Amino acid sequence: MKKRDKSDKYQKPNTLPVFSLLIVITFILNGIVGKYFMPSDPMLVSMADKYIPPFFMGKGSLAHILGTDYLGRDVFSRVIMGGQVSLVVSLTAIFAGGCVGTFLGLAAGFFGKLADKIIMRLSDAMIAFPGVLLAMLLGISLGSGFLSVVLAIAFSIWPRFTKIIRGQVLSLKERSFIVQTRVMGGSDMHIILRHLLPNQLNTVIVLLVQVIGSSILMEAGLSFLGLSVQPPNPTWGGMVSDGKNTFNIAWWGSAFPAIAIAITVIGFNLMGEWLKRRLDPKGGN
Repeated sequence: MKKRDKSDKYQKPNTLPVFSLLIVITFILNGIVGKYFMPSDPMLVSMADKYIPPFFMGKGSLAHILGTDYLGRDVFSRVIMGGQVSLVVSLTAIFAGGCVGTFLGLAAGFFGKLADKIIMRLSDAMIAFPGVLLAMLLGISLGSGFLSVVLAIAFSIWPRFTKIIRGQVLSLKERSFIVQTRVMGGSDMHIILRHLLPNQLNTVIVLLVQVIGSSILMEAGLSFLGLSVQPPNPTWGGMVSDGKNTFNIAWWGSAFPAIAIAITVIGFNLMGEWLKRRLDPKGGN
């Protein structure tokens, strides 16, 4: 029997995670073209149509394939629009948080000393600060809405980027190509932008994909508490909150958005883990 090479566990996986890839593609396409597949206006109230069950249940209707809520609004249309809100909020938040965290990590690792101490202490403080509490404070000061939830998510994720990027920069800045650039008169900004940052792109991509799932989950939690995008615009967390009081008679109002949250978060987490193993095999084990 052929003995397995110890290095096998570090080999890059070649098989795409089809399930998670389909979820990611569906989520993104929904955000782009989902409005064309809504069977009705997701904010249209029709009390005559309230509590219609999904099409696969008795008295269900193909006109409302996932049923209607307590105000007669189409659940399927609202799930689609809620996914669009999650996409916009998540992408905006991780772009802001990722950029801030990446450049703070570069600065902390490259300059060290006082800059490193200040940035890392601030990072530790932010990690210890609950994101929901931060969102509540932002909601009080800025008002509940898009800006508050984006800032809350961005503030909660940037320390993760900072810590990981800093650690890698500490090991890179003493490499020979960095030393040679210094000897040739390269400025600090030149070294950071032309040498250190490009070497972090794989890590940044993996982190961006990994935090999308947690960002969606956090946005759903904040919208459940009424701290995210406000009604009448539907959000997945808001739909779960709206349907919890009528769950016994119309479970579909909160069950389907909850399922959408779970499937989407799982899909992005699996994709993030695959990318981590693919782009950084040793870091993925």
